[in-house]
Amino acid sequence: MKVMEAEVRVELSVVVGEVEGTGMRKAVAVQVEVTVRASGFCW
Repeated sequence: MKVMEAEVRVELSVVVGEVEGTGMRKAVAVQVEVTVRASGFCW
């Protein structure tokens, strides 16, 4: 029997600025944060 504590953290940040679309500038900021914490694995 083994006990393992695994912590997985994934951070994705995408920032797009000055997008030329029909002569307009758009600022799009997308930030996705996924935190997965698993503890107590026995096998």
